[in-house]
Amino acid sequence: MTPQTEERFIAISIIPRFTGLFSLVGSSLIIYMILSDREKKLVKSYHRLMLVMSVFDVFQSIALAASTSAFPKETQIYGSIGNKATCQVQYFFLIIGMAVPMYNASLSTYYLLTIRYRFPFRYFETKIEPFLHGASVLIPMSIAIAAIVTEDVTDGGNTSVCLTSYNARTFWGIISMPSLSFCVCLYSMVSISCYANTRSTRVRRYSYSQNQTQRRESERQATIRQAMLYTLAFMMTFIFPVLVIIFPYYPFEVLKNIFYPLQGFWNFVLYIRPIVIKRREAAPHKYFYEIVWSAVFHRNERSDKVKQKQSNNMVKNTLEERIRLANLDLDINESSEESKEGTQIDSQALDVGIIASAEESKQEIFCDSPKRLAAGMSPLSITSEERRTSTNSDDRINESFDETKETISNNSQTNSELSLSPRSMTSDVKYKVAMNTSSYTKIEKKMHNY
Repeated sequence: MTPQTEERFIAISIIPRFTGLFSLVGSSLIIYMILSDREKKLVKSYHRLMLVMSVFDVFQSIALAASTSAFPKETQIYGSIGNKATCQVQYFFLIIGMAVPMYNASLSTYYLLTIRYRFPFRYFETKIEPFLHGASVLIPMSIAIAAIVTEDVTDGGNTSVCLTSYNARTFWGIISMPSLSFCVCLYSMVSISCYANTRSTRVRRYSYSQNQTQRRESERQATIRQAMLYTLAFMMTFIFPVLVIIFPYYPFEVLKNIFYPLQGFWNFVLYIRPIVIKRREAAPHKYFYEIVWSAVFHRNERSDKVKQKQSNNMVKNTLEERIRLANLDLDINESSEESKEGTQIDSQALDVGIIASAEESKQEIFCDSPKRLAAGMSPLSITSEERRTSTNSDDRINESFDETKETISNNSQTNSELSLSPRSMTSDVKYKVAMNTSSYTKIEKKMHNY
């Protein structure tokens, strides 16, 4: 190596020691946060995928942070203090770390199926998640074991870790894992983005929807944003290793050693992002590091201000909804009471008029006609023909009176139906009200004839 080349190699070998350490800390914190609240988190697919992905990232971060320290001493490479066995162990950890991009693809698949295609969570947990775990663990493990058995591991040449040559039998298997995962994440991001734009257009079009619907839509948009950020972090992590293979230039090599080991750190930042946003809104006077510390190490301890704000928001939304419904019910009840009162007054007046008319008709028939009374004839001297005519008239009056009572009963039933809110009145009820109203005139005419 020339002095300039050696200086570049030293820079490449030092950078992953720091970035790998950041990734190791980030993945370890994710594991701690999930296991410290495992009763609630391990029942969800999202947290299970994040847990296993972080475990594999810990192994890969250790291998990347070791850098050239795992190289055999006889190679006389800067920082080499290991042997052939340490080089193979480093390579094994790097290859099983390929489970991380596969779990990123699994996470993108989870978001795609549950958001875009609305798969039930229970169906995803029982039918799809076991397959994703099996593929993400067994494929990298098999390739790593095959590379160790076939002794395809080398000291890496100008790289900072032990790798395999391009002519090795396992090389294309190693390349295929992140490539396939990249395609899955890219498709998921595009599909979710299109779906998010469609949903946003619908929400703007139907802006008069209720607060609960808007709140659910806001939560859905936050989930979509989180999924897209995971996909972007994955792409930013693996774009530079791909560029190094296609264009082996030194700037791309430096960027690869900066961003590739940081995938565990990006996962940690995105994992605590929703928690930090909520707590910062609840306590804007706190420093940022205090909010992050409470989100990581006091996950189960919610501050009084966070609780108070959530309670106030809930009470506020409930009161607004109740006020709106109360105003609507007040208008309906006022209209209903006025209609009910008017109908009852009309019914009582009609009932009195019908009964009075019936009583007057009966008295005229049974007391005798005015001509017989004017002639001084006694009511007892009514002939059988007149008595039969009077009896027939009495029967007709009784039938009319019974019909009138039945109509009054129906009218009372209609009045009770009128006490319902206008929204609950069916077309049958409205028709019955109209028919009863028209029947009043018929009854009055019939009683007038008698």
